[in-house]
Amino acid sequence: MTDKKWLFLALVFGASVLVVSRCNEQSKAAIKAEEHFEAEEHRAEDKHKLAQQMSWGYPELPAVLPELGSPPSVMTDLAPIGLMPDGTRDVGVRIFDLIDRHPIEEVRLGYRARNQLHLQLVERSGFYAMAARSEWGHTPRVDLLVVDPKMIDDIDTPEEIRDTWLVLYHEYQHFKRFDSMPPEVDRVVSSDPASIVNRQDRELACVDIWQAEFEAYTLECQLANRWGGSQLLGQFCLMVEEPATFKRALFVMLSNSPMIQARPHCLPYWAREAGHPYWEAYK
Repeated sequence: MTDKKWLFLALVFGASVLVVSRCNEQSKAAIKAEEHFEAEEHRAEDKHKLAQQMSWGYPELPAVLPELGSPPSVMTDLAPIGLMPDGTRDVGVRIFDLIDRHPIEEVRLGYRARNQLHLQLVERSGFYAMAARSEWGHTPRVDLLVVDPKMIDDIDTPEEIRDTWLVLYHEYQHFKRFDSMPPEVDRVVSSDPASIVNRQDRELACVDIWQAEFEAYTLECQLANRWGGSQLLGQFCLMVEEPATFKRALFVMLSNSPMIQARPHCLPYWAREAGHPYWEAYK
């Protein structure tokens, strides 16, 4: 066989190998593309399942509802709203008027005994009132009752006055909790949420908030039911005698409240405390 024939056969063989090699590469690429597509499909399915798992709607009412009592008598001649020098509506007199008329003596005396209680007016805060405490290291420590003046200004019916009494009762539970809080917890809980970077401290603060709200809402709802119900909280308090249902309802409420805006990292811990079966999905 001549050299030319050998050269021709070598070229044909080389071309054949190149074609086969390219076909193999294309085949591998097609397999990879198919595998990638299947992986994306699985990921989409997993995300859909995860969304379904995390979706924890408001629970249905229990089969047996608590008996509702009779509301306390209410005088609607509340103290008038004044004006601050800067034009802000002064609801302080009305707040303390509502405190002094509170049907529960412990609440009346407890608020008045807090010499370092300061009112903080925050319009459109989304709260009737909110208990807080000045940051750790502030001397002297100051208890803050954060109040939305617009919401207090609008109170004029017996139902709204009773609801405000319930809110003040709720916040009073937080102030009592502050008094008995261990220093190591107080230091963390009283800090700005954005400044807490240690994971253990974040968990400590989030769990303490959950426990405080669960305790305060439990007591508030039990009182609300004794008073015939709450216009502000609606059916929420009808679940208070079934802890698992009540915790689920509380989680749904807190996770959609202004409270979560400053501490979105609390969602998994609140979900865990509420008994959510897929609480880790919130991390």
